[in-house]
Amino acid sequence: KRRSVKLIMKGLILFTVLLLASFCVSSAINLDSVAIKKGSHQNKHNYMLTPPVGLPSWTDCINVTELGRTCLTVFANPHNLTIGIIIQINNITVFSDYITENQICLDDTTLLELITYIPALLPFKAVIDEVIALLGFIPAEAFSVCLVINNLNITSRFATGCPQLQTVLMCFFDKCLYKGTDDFKCFKINF
Repeated sequence: KRRSVKLIMKGLILFTVLLLASFCVSSAINLDSVAIKKGSHQNKHNYMLTPPVGLPSWTDCINVTELGRTCLTVFANPHNLTIGIIIQINNITVFSDYITENQICLDDTTLLELITYIPALLPFKAVIDEVIALLGFIPAEAFSVCLVINNLNITSRFATGCPQLQTVLMCFFDKCLYKGTDDFKCFKINF
């Protein structure tokens, strides 16, 4: 019986937190009062900032609603037929590694860091912290940033694909700061 009371209390707390988040999304947020230091984000993950020397690469940048300038660099290693990616949001590297599948999503640690240097996300920090305290993770349907490379093809002569950024920013009770898919140009990297 105690366990069910605890679950009900957690559910009520989560509901309250999500209700507050929904209010934040639907309210006008004055971002002028949000202070963020430019360049304050450190590269804690030891990300590559550029492709390895000598590997062919391709880069495209798009403007993603609420995130800002988002750049994708794809580089190919013709020796083992693999590709790597570097994702930068507002000139800050948020992901860089070789990939084995056509989709990657930013992990919770990176998403939490993203909140601290994207002004539109900062008002939601307390809400996300509460959600993590209750659930132990950030639900993808509330906050996620994923890269999908459609039609990914790697041969001994080239690598091709059509990348998309699938973004969910602070979605609570069917209200979102932003939710959408943004297309990068298709790439072809010749070896």
